[in-house]
Amino acid sequence: MLWVDGLPRLGDTPAEHAQIRTAVAASRVISPQEVVANLGPAFPEDFRLRLDGKPEGLFITRWLQQGRRVNFVVNAAYEPLTATLRLEGQPDGTLWVYDPADGSIATREASGSLTLEPNSSVFLIEQP
Repeated sequence: MLWVDGLPRLGDTPAEHAQIRTAVAASRVISPQEVVANLGPAFPEDFRLRLDGKPEGLFITRWLQQGRRVNFVVNAAYEPLTATLRLEGQPDGTLWVYDPADGSIATREASGSLTLEPNSSVFLIEQP
């Protein structure tokens, strides 16, 4: 386990202090400058979907599920937010779009504009 700048020393109560110190004893402390080198890329290189012009309040997380590249995009703002989608290293492609709010699943071209309504989210699944 990595910790930045220092290890936790205290629990929520004095009775937990020793337990916390034991739990992190084998952990390694790194400086803020070492974070990128130790954590690696933000997502695996084989994820091709990019959000260009991503405004503040639009977040993305990525993971593999059953061999498929899943991108979960969330608009945490109280206004609609727009970004431009593209696939890195290829001119175009197809995405499956799953909207958890209504359960719909659609197909769309990977390139183009994506607008999310306030406080909404969408799963974008890259197609091989």
